[in-house]
Amino acid sequence: MNREKAPEIFEALRAKFKEKTRDAWFEELRTRDICIGPIYALDEVFEDPHARARNMVVEIDHPEYGKVKQVGVGPKFSDTPGSVRSTGPARGAHTADLLREAGYTDAQIEEIRTAGAAG
Repeated sequence: MNREKAPEIFEALRAKFKEKTRDAWFEELRTRDICIGPIYALDEVFEDPHARARNMVVEIDHPEYGKVKQVGVGPKFSDTPGSVRSTGPARGAHTADLLREAGYTDAQIEEIRTAGAAG
């Protein structure tokens, strides 16, 4: 690609893609020999038929918030299927352990925590 022409090319493509909606372009282009997929807004992601068919949306019990949606396990192995077993740790849950691994003493960690810098 001629780098000097890149801004002009991108502007022409922008203008062309604004002629139709995302879904209209997807319907037109998905039957061609190109790799394409719609870019979803956050409120659309978990409703995608392909994501649902692959069990990429799972609900997990959260101790504070009840049922929450999580992203499922991507690789699907028949002999060793993965599963989402818990939500992520609470903010700061591993801070002291990580600081110890970085060489901080318990006294230094307490100083950091007292200063309000570690959760």
